Amino acid sequence: MFIINTNKVIRLKLKQLFLHLKVSLSTKKKTHYEILGISPGATYSEIKTAYYDLTLKYHPDKNKSDSAKAMFQEISNSYDVLSKYESRKNYDRMLKIEQDVKYERSQVKDVKKYKPRDPIEYATSRLEIYNFDEWMRHHYKESFRRHKKAQDKMSDLKKESMETNRGGLKAAIYTFIISMLIAAIGYSYRTVAESEKPTLNVKPEK
Repeated sequence: MFIINTNKVIRLKLKQLFLHLKVSLSTKKKTHYEILGISPGATYSEIKTAYYDLTLKYHPDKNKSDSAKAMFQEISNSYDVLSKYESRKNYDRMLKIEQDVKYERSQVKDVKKYKPRDPIEYATSRLEIYNFDEWMRHHYKESFRRHKKAQDKMSDLKKESMETNRGGLKAAIYTFIISMLIAAIGYSYRTVAESEKPTLNVKPEK
């Protein structure tokens, strides 16, 4: 039941979002950023400052005009959206969708406006596109080659480091074994020497 209600809420939110998107595209209203006179990258402090400055200018108690009242309402709505993290994130996502839709529309209009060109001009443009495609292929091929070379270099360095560490460990083990052998030989030599010393038999006095 909870999942069904959640899906309904999501569908309703999406419907509202696309309805707002359709209205904004048709009316070309100002964005909340434009209403507050700030950039899309503005900080919360900048948003708050712009809001207070504009409310002082358009507040109904100070400005009695009908346009000021409407402007004050837009300022309040813009601040309400941009001052909250989640609502601002959703609004920025909607603006991105609007930009993509406008771009697609402009592309369609450009296609509709297309007229046959002079054969020489067409051939020249095709050559430019071909050269650009060749450049793109070469660019990505070169980038891939450099990336592969860097990866191989890093792999070689890791292997070299591992070999160095293994070589150092082997050297330490060999040194320890040799030291133990020398110590064992020295100990054996001292033991044999002690056993071969002549013993003095002292006779007791009568």
